[in-house]
Amino acid sequence: MSDKPIQATCDAGCKKVFSINKLKTKLVKNGIEKTYFRCPHCKHEYIAFYASQETKKLQKKMRKLHGSVKEMDEQTLATLSKKETELKALIKQSMDEARRIVEREE
Repeated sequence: MSDKPIQATCDAGCKKVFSINKLKTKLVKNGIEKTYFRCPHCKHEYIAFYASQETKKLQKKMRKLHGSVKEMDEQTLATLSKKETELKALIKQSMDEARRIVEREE
């Protein structure tokens, strides 16, 4: 998350506006982490995402891919763009699966 706070409205709780300064992370089960924030007024919890070890591994690949983009020709960039699209889909699948695992057993 950036250093600049994000403005949010507690649309599922008290309807008040607040700033999100930092996301919180909590280990929930089976090695899955929940990343979330709370409304400081009514304490309603908003889940940003769940991440398994697989999700983190895929995200690390994505960061590495982005770091390699600096000075490349168009063909190489096109190949990397395709890899990025594939990684995004895999990360989404991994996060969705982590959510199903956590929420199925709650």
